[in-house]
Amino acid sequence: MALIINGVAVAAPKSFQVNLVDLDADNTTRNAKGVLMRDRIRQMRKLECEWGPLTTSEISVILQAVNPTGVNVTYPDPYSGNDQTRTFYAGDRSAPAYNFDNEIWQGLKMDLIEV
Repeated sequence: MALIINGVAVAAPKSFQVNLVDLDADNTTRNAKGVLMRDRIRQMRKLECEWGPLTTSEISVILQAVNPTGVNVTYPDPYSGNDQTRTFYAGDRSAPAYNFDNEIWQGLKMDLIEV
């Protein structure tokens, strides 16, 4: 399964982690006995992605694919047990270094957070 961002199959990440994130309402509190009185309103996904060395064209394809404020991402989802397509936005993106000798970026790292 390839990671597909806005219809574009991108280079496979060297590290890929799916986080299930609970979103609680503002009225979630603990009572006098310390018991959580929880009002979970949604469970979201956060995808932690890290790529190894990439050519300029490979990194450019990925960065352009995640540039819009909301992008459809198809990925393997451990909770559902199959591929899922959900809408995400890209958190901070970092490309650690460029090697001028062989024109390779040393990597790319970003989180994709479900909208």
